[in-house]
Amino acid sequence: MTKILGIIQARCSSTRLPHKVLLPIMGKPLFMQLIERAQHSRLMTQLIVATSTDSSDDLLAELCKNQGIVCYRGSLEDVLDRFYHAALSYPAEHIVRLTGDCPLVDPSLIDQLITLHLNTQADYSSNCLAPSYPDGFDVEVVKWSALQAAHQQATLASDREHVLPYIYRHPEQFKVASLTAADDWSHLRCTVDHLEDFVLITKIFAALSANNPLFGWGEVIQLLQAQPQLMQLNQHYVRNAGYAKSVAEDVEPGVPAIVPPAKRYEQSETWLAYAQKLIPLGSQTFSKSITQFPFGVSPYFAERAEGAYLWDIDGNRYLDFINALASVTLGYNRPEVMQAVQQQLAKGTIFSLSNRLEAEVAELIHQLVPCAQQVRFGKNGSDATGAAIRLARAYTGRDYVACCGYHGWHDWYIGATSRHLGVPASIQGLTKTFTYNQIESLEKIFNEHPQQVAAVILEPMNLTYPQNDFLENIRKLCDQHGAVMIFDETITGFRYANGGAQALFKVTPDLACFGKGLANGYPLSAVVGRADIMAKMADIFFSGTFGGELLSLAAAKTVLTLLQTQPILDNIAATGTALMQRLQTLIDAEQMQTHLQIVGHPSWSFLTLQAIDDWDVFSFKTYWLQSCFARGILTLGTHNISAAHNDDHITQLITVYQEILQSIQYARNKGDLPALLACPAIQPLFKVR
Repeated sequence: MTKILGIIQARCSSTRLPHKVLLPIMGKPLFMQLIERAQHSRLMTQLIVATSTDSSDDLLAELCKNQGIVCYRGSLEDVLDRFYHAALSYPAEHIVRLTGDCPLVDPSLIDQLITLHLNTQADYSSNCLAPSYPDGFDVEVVKWSALQAAHQQATLASDREHVLPYIYRHPEQFKVASLTAADDWSHLRCTVDHLEDFVLITKIFAALSANNPLFGWGEVIQLLQAQPQLMQLNQHYVRNAGYAKSVAEDVEPGVPAIVPPAKRYEQSETWLAYAQKLIPLGSQTFSKSITQFPFGVSPYFAERAEGAYLWDIDGNRYLDFINALASVTLGYNRPEVMQAVQQQLAKGTIFSLSNRLEAEVAELIHQLVPCAQQVRFGKNGSDATGAAIRLARAYTGRDYVACCGYHGWHDWYIGATSRHLGVPASIQGLTKTFTYNQIESLEKIFNEHPQQVAAVILEPMNLTYPQNDFLENIRKLCDQHGAVMIFDETITGFRYANGGAQALFKVTPDLACFGKGLANGYPLSAVVGRADIMAKMADIFFSGTFGGELLSLAAAKTVLTLLQTQPILDNIAATGTALMQRLQTLIDAEQMQTHLQIVGHPSWSFLTLQAIDDWDVFSFKTYWLQSCFARGILTLGTHNISAAHNDDHITQLITVYQEILQSIQYARNKGDLPALLACPAIQPLFKVR
C-alpha cells in the first residue's frame, strides 16, 4: 500500500491574527476542526501536525499531546526545513500539505487530488496553483523525492517560508499537475487570516454542521450564494497576500525581483483576431483596444469582475485599477446596486411612458450638485458634452468654443485633435484650445474672437490642481465676455466630492456634464445646469429613446443615496492618499524622480512617465504595463480608486511597483533596457492640434 503522509502546518505567531489556530469554533479549537475533517480522508495513511519550537507554540503542542495527535516541532522561520524534517521523521512516498488556517478542508478534495497525483505520476499536485476552488480549500501533494530536492536547492526566503513554491516554479525539473473545479470559485474566501475571516468561518460551521458535520466545499458555496451578505465580510482581503509579500522581499544584491510566470493570453488573442474581423479595432472603445494594451503581453477580454478584481477570458485574475475607465466607483457588483437593478429588471427596463425614476434621480443630482437646477440624461459622456455645447451655442447665438482637455468623440471636439478625419474643416475651425492653469491662453482666445465665444469647457481638474485662482478667473472671464462656463465632470463628478469638483473647489459653472461613476458602471450620463440655459433643451432637440432607461437610473439612485448616507468618497480619498504617499516614498527611495511622478487627485491619480536612457516614454509605458499585467495588476497608468480597494490592495500594488523599478535599475546597470520589452511599444492615441 502506498504510504501517504498528511502534514498540517500550524503555528500561533500569526502577525495578522495571533493564536488563530486556537480560536474556538463550535466549542473546539480551529485546528482541531481541521484535523477531525482531514482524518476522514480515505487515502492518507497518517496525519501529523508540524509546528515550531518557539515558546509561542507550546500550547498548541500540548493540545496535540492531550488529543493523541502526533506533533513534530522544528524551525519557526525555515518552514520548509520544518516540513521536510517532519516528513523525514514519518517516512512516506507522498506527502499531503494542509495549512492550519483552513478549517473547512474537504476530505473528498484531498482524495481527489491524491488520486490525480498518483495517476499522473506527478512530482507535485495542487488545487490552488491555478485557483478555481475557494481560498481555504487548498491542498497540495508532493512526492518525497521532490521535497528532498526542494529542501536541498531552495535558497530564496519565500521558498523556505512557503514550503513548496520552489517545486512549481521549476516545471523544467518537476512534473506538476493541477486539479480544477468545473466553475471558478476562486473569488470566495474561506481561510482565516483576519478577524472577519474567523467570523465568516464560525457562521459557516453554525449554518451547516448540524445537518452534516462533514459538509463539503459545494455546500459552502451553496450557503454563500443563498446568503450573499456573508461573502461581503471578508472579500476585501487579497488572496495569498503573505506569499506576495515574501516574494517582494526576495531581492538579492544585484539581482532583480523574481518575475512571476507570464499570464496566459491565448483566449484573449484568439478572440481579438476573431473580433477584429467583425469590429474595427476589435473593441467598442479605444481605451480598451489594442491601441492601449500592447499585443503579446496583455489581456483583451474580461469574463467577470467582483469588488476590486477582474478575471480575463483566460482565467487570469487582476487587481483592477482601471475600474471600467473610472466608471466603477463603488466596486464591481456592489450588492446594493445589484439588488436595485434586479428589482427594477423585474418591473421592466423601458416603457412607452416616462418613469418616476427619472425625476427621482434628477432630484438627487439637484440636491448634490451646486449648478444643477435642471437635469437631462444621456448614455455616455460624449452625449452630455455634445448637448452642453449645443445648449451654449443656442443660448448665446455664438459658434466658437474654447476647450481644455479631452471631451469625447463628437465633431465639435474631435475636430480639434489629430483624429479629425471626417470632420468638416468649417467645424474644425470653431474649436480653440487653451492650456490648463495658464489663464492668459484663454484670454488670448477671447481677444482674438470678441463676442464670438459661446462656451468655455474644461475638466475642472485632471493631472494637476488648479493654481492661482485659475477656475475663479475662468468664471470671471466667462461672465465678462458672456460665454457659458461648462465643467466636464464625466470623471470628477461623484468622485472628487459628492457635488463634483465644483463643490470641492467652490466654483460653480453654468453647465456641467456627468457620467462614469454616476451609476457605478451602468450606462448613464447627465447634462445639468442653470434653468434658463437648460430651457433651450426643447429647442436643440436633445432626445434619445434610451435616455430614460431604468436599470441605469435604478443604479444611479442607489449610488447617489449611498454617497449621501455613507462616507464613501472620504474613504476613497483616504485610500488614494495612502497610495500616493507610499508611491512617492518608493520613487524617492529608488531615485527615480526624474522619470516618474505621481500626480492628480487621490481618487484619480496618474503615474506619469518620462523617457529613460534608451527608452522613449512609450517604450517605458509598454514595459510598465507588461510588468503590471504579468503580476496581476490591471492599469493603464492611472489609479481609479473604488470603494472596494483597501490597504492590502495598496500594499500589493506598491510591492509590484517596487519589483518593476528594481528590474529596471538592474537592466540600466547592464545598459540593456530594450531587452526587457517583450513586444513592440504602443503608440500615442491622438494629439490636440
